[in-house]
Amino acid sequence: MRMRKIVSLLAEGVRDGAATRAASDYLYNERQGRVSVTLNVVFVDIRKGTVMATRNITTPILIAYPGKIDVFDDACLPNGLHHNTRPSIREKPLQNNLIIVAYTNGLTHAGSRYDQPMQVMYVFETLLVQSALASQIIADGLLQHAVNLDHGHPADDIPVAVVLVLPGNDSDNVRRMTARLPIH
Repeated sequence: MRMRKIVSLLAEGVRDGAATRAASDYLYNERQGRVSVTLNVVFVDIRKGTVMATRNITTPILIAYPGKIDVFDDACLPNGLHHNTRPSIREKPLQNNLIIVAYTNGLTHAGSRYDQPMQVMYVFETLLVQSALASQIIADGLLQHAVNLDHGHPADDIPVAVVLVLPGNDSDNVRRMTARLPIH
């Protein structure tokens, strides 16, 4: 219900922060503040040459530039509990080799049952060195490490989204996106 609302608003041209607030108010009104939903939105604006990261979740978004990692962890509330909940938003310039990693608490809580908490930043930094800037390797590496910490049986969903900005190829001029969803 909520995801459809946000996607619909974004498709109509509503900015990501406004779409998130509207969906939160909708959920608050529908469920009288008894249901909360967390959300990360990563929005690439080609015309402005920026990337927007929008959060209503306690887990941070990692924004890595060559030689530097910003941890976007400003305080924010989940959607649906209060009227007029505002997301935390960061805007960064697009540049080659920019990497954005968004995830939920399923990743940060991995291994907790076995007293082996996931060290997301350490694993991410290790993967950056090993990955040769491949978004699939980063996503798979974070997920595999989390699943290993949970002895092959994760206690929660572990969604991880990785956005990687690569140098353009003028002869191609095609934008690409990859997503894999298991259907059972």
